[in-house]
Amino acid sequence: MRLVLKPVQQSYVQYLVAMGACALAVLLQLLIWPYIPPSPQLFFYPAVLVAAWFGGLAPGVVAVLLIAASLTGAIPATNPSCP
Repeated sequence: MRLVLKPVQQSYVQYLVAMGACALAVLLQLLIWPYIPPSPQLFFYPAVLVAAWFGGLAPGVVAVLLIAASLTGAIPATNPSCP
């Protein structure tokens, strides 16, 4: 049985998938950082790709903005003299 959504409901689902993919990527990245060096390519790029593939351009842009916002304080500076 196929789930049929109205266009408005479908757009909400697309944005929820984008937010969920970003949240999952941030959570997984924070869980593995003690074991490997910080690398945003590991989970963040696939999260944006999934969001854009499933939802299109706008949810993909939302995913990029959410990932960028999470990176502002998440990745520790490698040079201690950097502010």
